[in-house]
Amino acid sequence: MDCFRTDTQSRLFSLTCLLAVTALWCLMRGYQGLDGDAQLYAFQALAKIDRALQADLFLQNSSQDRFTVFTPIYAVLIRLLGVQTASMTLTVLFTLWFYAAAWRLASALGDRYLAWAAIGVLIMTPGDYGASGVFQISERFLTARLPCEALIVTALACHFGRRKFLAVLIASAALFVHPLMGLPGLIVLLIDSVPAKSIVAGASAGIVSCFLVSAAVSKISLLAHAFPLMDPDWLYVVRERSQFLFLELWKARDWDTNMRPLLLLLFIAVARRNVDSRKICFTSLCVGLTGLCVAFIPSVAGPVALLVQGQAWRWIWIGCLLSALLLPGALVDVWNDKRCGILCVVLVLAAWILQNPCGTACVGIGLVLWLSRSRIGESARPYLISAAILVVLAVSAWAVIEAVNWRLSGVVLAGSALLASIRGLLLVRMTALGVAGLLWRRLHEGNNVEWIRVAAPVMCGVGAAALLPWSLVPKSTVGSEAVRAAFSDWSAVIPPSSTVMVISPRDVGEFAWFVLRRPNYLALDQSAGAIFSKVTALEIERRSKVLLPLMEPTWKILSGMRHSQAHPLTPAILQQICQDPGLGFVVAPPTPAFPPPYPPHPAPWQGWQLHDCATVRDQAMPGRVS
Repeated sequence: MDCFRTDTQSRLFSLTCLLAVTALWCLMRGYQGLDGDAQLYAFQALAKIDRALQADLFLQNSSQDRFTVFTPIYAVLIRLLGVQTASMTLTVLFTLWFYAAAWRLASALGDRYLAWAAIGVLIMTPGDYGASGVFQISERFLTARLPCEALIVTALACHFGRRKFLAVLIASAALFVHPLMGLPGLIVLLIDSVPAKSIVAGASAGIVSCFLVSAAVSKISLLAHAFPLMDPDWLYVVRERSQFLFLELWKARDWDTNMRPLLLLLFIAVARRNVDSRKICFTSLCVGLTGLCVAFIPSVAGPVALLVQGQAWRWIWIGCLLSALLLPGALVDVWNDKRCGILCVVLVLAAWILQNPCGTACVGIGLVLWLSRSRIGESARPYLISAAILVVLAVSAWAVIEAVNWRLSGVVLAGSALLASIRGLLLVRMTALGVAGLLWRRLHEGNNVEWIRVAAPVMCGVGAAALLPWSLVPKSTVGSEAVRAAFSDWSAVIPPSSTVMVISPRDVGEFAWFVLRRPNYLALDQSAGAIFSKVTALEIERRSKVLLPLMEPTWKILSGMRHSQAHPLTPAILQQICQDPGLGFVVAPPTPAFPPPYPPHPAPWQGWQLHDCATVRDQAMPGRVS
């Protein structure tokens, strides 16, 4: 009977934790829709279905689509379900896979009960890495990065489950999904059993070798055929469009974003008692720092295209993942230290909550304090506890002030917009952490009354069911069949391979790609292909010059042109830009100079007008027979 009761209690505990982390994911993350890089991958998948889209500048030359098997699989599901449904379905499936693999990994490096706390921390961690807020772990939209992360975490779980050959096979498969993300995972697996001194020596040799090759390529023209350099024109476009690729252009907040999880990883490496945890932390830390060093080489030795395109700074993503996943276990180990354990725990939690330079300072102080604990006497314990209380009060006050300022801002939000707005509040993260911690501790204790064990999963299930509908609402309906049908009259008059220019800085390319299903003439998302092809980069700049009478290049993010407003479209400007034979159609805001030839369309495109450049060119040449 006792065994049956213990088994039932264990299952109720696991069910409660599962429902709790589901509700937490709905509250703190959710599904974002076709946003960010999700549009690039959805467009690449659409181009597998509609070959006319291959005429788009993003795909004409070398592109990222050549390096992944993800888009053909994505295209199959789009055929069956449509863009929006396929995107949401795959995002949810890959997310479930990612967190299930993360739970297995945390269990292998600790215990299955603490693994639930690790998943909660991972969900609440923003997971930013790199620069400009472009990349996150377990993104809320669909790209090839999401299944690649799931594969690598699965490989790590297999590795520590003593299935090392299977782990290497899975990590190798990740290279075919997203080689830039899969490579550091494979490296971590291959060197995890190598002695620490050999890892450091190998990393140093690799960095020096890359530097010497880059320096030689920039001086010896013969080597440039094997390792092409980015010439000034190509480099200019890439730097303006994607400054996050170049470490010398990173801002202080970008370095803070990347250094904080690495410091947390170092703290976990010295604090955890589990040998496997300590070793994987050290290995991933070395891989991440090596990637940063390799990524800095093009800035000092020469812009070798392969190194810039390789984006080795992305190697830190595994360290960012492990710094969140292994944090609960490290804090449990540290808490038991009677000298400075409580203050170290508070400082590290403050660093995790704040996610700003103050947080980085907190983890730095906590790391130094922990390394110096042997010199701290018992007489200092009351003072350290008082300091911990002061830190808790300071962080709590900060969170309350931020929440009050947000409440007094006067912004009226509802539904999914309100949910998205509150996710970034410190008070919400602190409250979620506190409630989750109390629930986990209460359920984990052996002297609970039965009604608590039964009521807890019910309450968590109700919370998850209430939040789930809001968390799955996409930010926009772009690509839906309803929106496409509303603009079927425009699609009918635009030839399949004709380019479309949308005169709106708010549109980054989605209207032409997903509503009209036509190639873009020039758009912000489309310009991401400049890094893969010099021809693409130069054509982007040429088209920008064609459009200068109308608007500044929105792809010049480094120069601050991203949010520049377009000039009002006039007949003279339309005739001027339509002289480029590569420009097929122009979609522009309503203006009295052009009476709308088509019936009104739904918001936010109500009143917008479609102009045929072929007709404009014919009108500019009266003697020409059309």
